[in-house]
Amino acid sequence: DWISNFRLFLKWFPHKDQYDLARTEVRSFLESHIGKDYCSKGVSIYATGHSLGGGIAQHIAYAFPCITAYVFDPSPVTGYYQLFHPFDATIVRIYEKGEILSFVRNYFKKYYTVTENIIELPLGTSYSLNPLREHTMEALAAGMLRIAKDKELKDIYEDYRHRKSEILAKETC
Repeated sequence: DWISNFRLFLKWFPHKDQYDLARTEVRSFLESHIGKDYCSKGVSIYATGHSLGGGIAQHIAYAFPCITAYVFDPSPVTGYYQLFHPFDATIVRIYEKGEILSFVRNYFKKYYTVTENIIELPLGTSYSLNPLREHTMEALAAGMLRIAKDKELKDIYEDYRHRKSEILAKETC
């Protein structure tokens, strides 16, 4: 995991990591089970993950056409710039405000812009002051349950759904 987490800093050293393995496995799966022309078949494919898995899910969405990623407290390391020709993927980032990686993602936003195809949903529903504790799936799931119960938070989610349908409509045109 740590080699993959530090992929950004290890790019000058030859190595294979979980991003490379995931790309190889997804390519093999798509070619053998769905076919190379899966986009024209109208097949919807979603990649998802938490933390490092979220970084890898984003990488897969950038590496292959017609894949949408839903990621939770994702790693800011996506391998985007290591791809020869990254696709303009739809990425939905759901994260708890104040979790440890949110600080790293915010730092990277100074240097890399968030495009309109990247939808960020900061939950802000936790009450812990511990950024490591906020990074757990338990804290994230609790925040998502709060959204399900809170009308104002539901309205924010509905706004996201509207934005998502607009983005997907542009992709099919």
